[in-house]
Amino acid sequence: MSVFYDYLVYLFLRSMLLGMRLIPYEKRVVISGKTMEKVIAPLTDMNQRVHNNLKLIFPDMNSDARENITKGVINNFGRLFCENYSGKEFTNRANMYSIRGAGFEELRQAQKEKQPVFLVSGHFGNFEAVRAYLTMKGYVVSGVYQPMSNTFFNEHYVKNIKKKGAPLFSTKKKGTLKMIRHLKKGGIVSLLNDQYASQGEDVEFLGVPTKTRIGVGQLAIRYNALVIPCYGIRKEDGLNFEIVLESPIPLTDPTTVTQDLNHSLESMVLNYPEQWYWVHRRWKNLSGG
Repeated sequence: MSVFYDYLVYLFLRSMLLGMRLIPYEKRVVISGKTMEKVIAPLTDMNQRVHNNLKLIFPDMNSDARENITKGVINNFGRLFCENYSGKEFTNRANMYSIRGAGFEELRQAQKEKQPVFLVSGHFGNFEAVRAYLTMKGYVVSGVYQPMSNTFFNEHYVKNIKKKGAPLFSTKKKGTLKMIRHLKKGGIVSLLNDQYASQGEDVEFLGVPTKTRIGVGQLAIRYNALVIPCYGIRKEDGLNFEIVLESPIPLTDPTTVTQDLNHSLESMVLNYPEQWYWVHRRWKNLSGG
């Protein structure tokens, strides 16, 4: 695409986001969810992708259950998109969140001892809620992000996600080296590890092997970093979150660490199927994904 086209797309998205900011936060989140569910998704292949993945993993699921989950998935994504571009209106709500899990105390102790920590989540609930909560509690929680192809919007995107915690590291080589330096100093690195990775290893997820990055396990073993699965579960009110920090994953070998992380996320997905982003081509090597 041309630079001019990218700039037009950037102007459109920025105008849309600024326009949405005129609506009070809580109403804005609800409207965004409904708009994604009722307007945007039907115009794309999002619903079909969710259906295909659900059929792959749950072949015996009836069509009504599949449709209900699909609506929830798309609605959650619309809410998440709005929340993550709402800046302080989103982060200021972090003091309303609840937290559970043995990982919180493990994190606190690791910070005292300057032990590196990986906080690993997936595209589930709102993963940024974890960073917002821990930042509010005084922790320095770095993040890893995939740069957008649209350089104009990427600058806005990075500036916005920094509000939930900093520093940020891109997935490119220079960013990865900076992230490792931060980790070695006893830093906290948060990232998502649930997308298809063509250069990854076959690791089972929801009963089906799929290509998965094992880098977290490799680095954690090398630098003796805690690996804590973490989640921001959307509550029934649709606006607040329960933060979950599970017990650290044992540092066995990189593939087993990755498999344990997948099992952790599986448990969340099975309990809250509408909160995971089934739109992803997670099983790209198979017809369903």
